[in-house]
Amino acid sequence: MRIGAQELMEARRDAAFLQPIAFLQDYRVLDLAGSGLENGRAVHIVEGVVRHNGKRDRIYFDQETNLPVRLDLWEGGPEGEREPGEYLLARFELGEYHKVDGIMLPHFIRRVRPNSSI
Repeated sequence: MRIGAQELMEARRDAAFLQPIAFLQDYRVLDLAGSGLENGRAVHIVEGVVRHNGKRDRIYFDQETNLPVRLDLWEGGPEGEREPGEYLLARFELGEYHKVDGIMLPHFIRRVRPNSSI
């Protein structure tokens, strides 16, 4: 069984959480979409148009630390019985940042999809 281009992009994107420069190459356009609150903290919201499927993902950055705290990403991988080309919105919650070799890394990542949470 071969995986499709969408699933390959998602696997690479999941692996790139710890390498933001690799993560950002998946977007054609990145724009500041505004600001808001996430878990009581002020955030900047950046919206990106995904190169592969044209969907709009959102990345929420803590205004105090400038670290990402939430990502809303459209995924087309194999959750349940989806048809090819069908997408669902997954939310990634990032937290408990600690410095590792001089780099701030999240030590808590929760992925929430309509039918699962890990």
